[in-house]
Amino acid sequence: MLLEDIQKKLKEAMVAKDEASLSVLRMLAAAIHNKEIEKGKDKPLLEEDVLDVLKKELKKRNEAALAYVNGNRPELAQKEKQEADFIAKFLPVPMSEEELIKTIEEVLANFPNATQKDFGNIMKAVMAKTDSGADGAVIARMIKEKLV
Repeated sequence: MLLEDIQKKLKEAMVAKDEASLSVLRMLAAAIHNKEIEKGKDKPLLEEDVLDVLKKELKKRNEAALAYVNGNRPELAQKEKQEADFIAKFLPVPMSEEELIKTIEEVLANFPNATQKDFGNIMKAVMAKTDSGADGAVIARMIKEKLV
């Protein structure tokens, strides 16, 4: 579904001659194709795989924008930020902080007397419950705050 949506938007951008969108969509299509090659012919590409590719590309754009800002190149940072915003449109809406806190507290209820040693198990359980609906770094930070 997500792959088809990207391909549809790619065709629309070609017809509209929208060069900015077209370049981002072509890059996404190439990254997804590379993931297909990496998985092999006998394994179909799943929706989660496409989501992973989109998240990686979004992260690349955000890191590049930050590097350009630090390098005093605001025009390039703006371009990367626009690309990141465009990619973010394809991703599901992330969980709110309140929902995340509630989910973390539910998982922590299953771990009485939790310590830092339980962090990996707690993180794994929370990630399974959020189903890619939140950034792992944010979840890790929140869990560490709760464990202290």
